[in-house]
Amino acid sequence: EVRCQFRLPDPLDALLARHWLIVQPQTLQAYLRLERHPLSAVLDQRPADETCLRRLEEASSPQALAGVRRRWKALTTHLAWADDPLRGLHQLQCDNQGLRERNLNLELDGIRRQARIAELEAREEELELTLKMAQEDLGQLSRRITLLEQLVVAGAEASRNVQVALAKVLTA
Repeated sequence: EVRCQFRLPDPLDALLARHWLIVQPQTLQAYLRLERHPLSAVLDQRPADETCLRRLEEASSPQALAGVRRRWKALTTHLAWADDPLRGLHQLQCDNQGLRERNLNLELDGIRRQARIAELEAREEELELTLKMAQEDLGQLSRRITLLEQLVVAGAEASRNVQVALAKVLTA
C-alpha cells in the first residue's frame, strides 16, 4: 500500500500543508505532475505520491489534532511544574548574589576600617613622638630656667657684694 511508503507528517504541519495546497491548487498540480513523471519516483525507488492530499487529511484528522492538543497541554503542565523549581532556584541565585554583594561590601568596610585604624595608629605614633619631643623641649627649658635662676641669684649676690663693698669704701 502506498500509505506505508510515506511517513505521516505532524498533525499541525499536515493541516497547514493541506490548507496551503487547497488554497494554492496550482502547487498541488505541479507536485502531482512531478510525481507522475516516469523518472521522478523511479529514481527514488518508490511509487508516485498520488495520495498526498489524502495523507495530509488523515494526518490532520480531528483525532490527531486533539492528540497534539493533549500532548501540548501535558507539555505545558510539565513545563509549568518544572518551572516552579527553576523559579525557586533563580530566587536562590538572586539571594545568593545579594549575599555575595553584601559580603563584599562588608569586606570592603573591613578593609576601610583597617586602613583607618592603620592611619590612626600612625597618627598616634606621630603624636607620641611629638609629645616626647615637647617633653624633651620642656626639660631643656626647665634646665635653662634653673640655670637662669642660678645666674640671677649669683648676679644678685654679686650685686649685693658690690654694694656692701661700695658702702664700706664710702664710709671709710
